[in-house]
Amino acid sequence: LILEVAGGTTEVVTAVGDVSVERQPVTVTLSEINSLLGVNLTMRDVEDILNRFAYTYTTDGDTITVTPPFERDDLVIAEDVVEEIGRIYGLGHIVSIPPTVGAVTEINVRHYYSEKIREALMALGFSEVYTSSFRNKDVVKLENALATDKGYLRSSLVENLREARTSNVPHRDLLGLTAVKIFEIGTVFGAESEEFRVGLAVQTGTSYKAKVDDPLLEEALAALAATLGVAPTPISQAEGIAEFSLDTLLPQLPVVTAYEPAAELPKITYRPFSLYPAVSRDIAMWVPEAVMAGAVEEILAANAGPLCVRLTHVDTFSKDGKTSLAFRLVFQSNEKTLTDEEVQGYMDTLYKTVADQGWEAR
Repeated sequence: LILEVAGGTTEVVTAVGDVSVERQPVTVTLSEINSLLGVNLTMRDVEDILNRFAYTYTTDGDTITVTPPFERDDLVIAEDVVEEIGRIYGLGHIVSIPPTVGAVTEINVRHYYSEKIREALMALGFSEVYTSSFRNKDVVKLENALATDKGYLRSSLVENLREARTSNVPHRDLLGLTAVKIFEIGTVFGAESEEFRVGLAVQTGTSYKAKVDDPLLEEALAALAATLGVAPTPISQAEGIAEFSLDTLLPQLPVVTAYEPAAELPKITYRPFSLYPAVSRDIAMWVPEAVMAGAVEEILAANAGPLCVRLTHVDTFSKDGKTSLAFRLVFQSNEKTLTDEEVQGYMDTLYKTVADQGWEAR
């Protein structure tokens, strides 16, 4: 081949190493080929494939013995030959056949109703949280604690939810929330056993207020009762936090015979969030009754500057032929912590915009 391509003549041919490599014959049956490839080839089809590539082979009824050529050291076992036949035949010619469905897996009732609870609470604006199973003090002590503040297993979801709620309250304005509403579904650990529980926590202001928070909690429990067909009995319910045992509730719930089709999830676009704190400011103004809140919001948004990440209409009331509109603005940078002076500069621009519109800032 070298002479054919490059031309010239050879003077000395030297053999280096042992070139007397012998390939071992590989035996495979026609039924194995068809079974592994999922096709229905005949012996003539297989012979035609092997002949096209000048393979040395013999046949004996349903059995084919192929002797791989010198350069094919990858053809060692029957499956290698089957793969080679499939490649030459054309993988595009092999039709996909769904596997036969066997026995249906037993319904995981705990998982089924956990999903039901998630869907019901998320429909009410709740967000699921996952908190640590470890506490700095509780009933069940660990022999080999991961840290000094994680030496016990939690016996309740309440304290974890309280801490998570407190941590999220400062982010209400940034997230555009009127209330923090969270829940957790998880295992708690007693001295003798463990239990699967559901916990809910709500808070509208900077601290718990029974008058506004308790109705939100009752609404959520009522929604769960409507979804499950049985009203959950809280183990504890105080200060905007409720907890009940799902394990205790499960025997009272309807028997599940099949999973429901999975809901089509919305397309979500993710983006990095800022590591720096947000700053909230309010602005209120008197406008003529004919001026709509939406129009005012558009003007404010156009003049609030590039660091205004959220603008929310928070209040409206009318008096003496005029309307008072209040808006909350949230400023945040992706590069640094904003100073009061920087935020005030944006607010001064908005106050000037309000004045230019002929409105009276409050």
